[in-house]
Amino acid sequence: MSTATCQVCQNQTGNQEFTVKEHMFGTLEAFPYLRCSQCGTIQQIDPPQDLSPYYSDKYYSFVCLNQSNSLKRVLKKIRLSAYQLFPIKALEPVYGAWFRKLNLNYDDKIADIGCGSGQLIYELYCGGYRDLTGFDPFMKSPAQINESVKLERKSVFEIDEKYDCVMMHHAFEHMDRPLEVLRQAHRILKPKGQLIIRIPVADAEVWKRYGAEWVQLDAPRHLFIHSEQGMKMLGESAGLTLGSVIYDSTSFQFWASELCKRNIAHYQADPLEHFDKETLKAWEKEAMKLNKAKKGDQAAFYFRKL
Repeated sequence: MSTATCQVCQNQTGNQEFTVKEHMFGTLEAFPYLRCSQCGTIQQIDPPQDLSPYYSDKYYSFVCLNQSNSLKRVLKKIRLSAYQLFPIKALEPVYGAWFRKLNLNYDDKIADIGCGSGQLIYELYCGGYRDLTGFDPFMKSPAQINESVKLERKSVFEIDEKYDCVMMHHAFEHMDRPLEVLRQAHRILKPKGQLIIRIPVADAEVWKRYGAEWVQLDAPRHLFIHSEQGMKMLGESAGLTLGSVIYDSTSFQFWASELCKRNIAHYQADPLEHFDKETLKAWEKEAMKLNKAKKGDQAAFYFRKL
């Protein structure tokens, strides 16, 4: 047990301390983590002061922005429009089904915090959205991609403008001071604005199976793995109302965790080089089953500012 304090609910009793190794690139450097016995939040204890060395040029979110030609942009816009009306898998855009629930207008002002290369907001531009800004403190340099898309090298706390929708896609778990982050999100949202946060979730069944070798712990880049309870508490403290929580985990939780168990780096790993097709299909079915039971290892949290 640990005497360290949970940074989400301030609990000090019965917390579990354990060690997590760096597995993405296979350095196996060890970092101390804590799991709160009260709210279930998993958090890193005393993370490195400078995390930038752990976000190298190889890091997946900083691959070069891939732009589409005019024909592809037209086709992507038609596809998104059709998907909004007929949400079938064949029409689902590359960024997934989570976007449709936001029901945004094409002129809405949208911010993506922790945007990496900006690929997501560029794809939204291709879909017809006209006011998109990406923020990331680790990007090499700011850029004006076109009249609708700009990228700014800023942290969440350096943003001043107001937005109809703020997105954090697998970025919130990389941020310290989570309550202050949500309070800042509240400040930059317009009245009735929406906040979507997609993150790994500590309630996951796979955490019980793999423990410290669960791939989503991703030491030391993931500072927090939040629970549903913890996210609801943080949102309420920041003045945000939590609506839906939709689980969207995949077979990655299984095959990549298996690689972690074997001390094999999972960066750019091809699961077919390590597992047969039948095993991967079975894991994908299990992931879908866990999502329905709200036990998958990642989810989308939909908040609103009242």
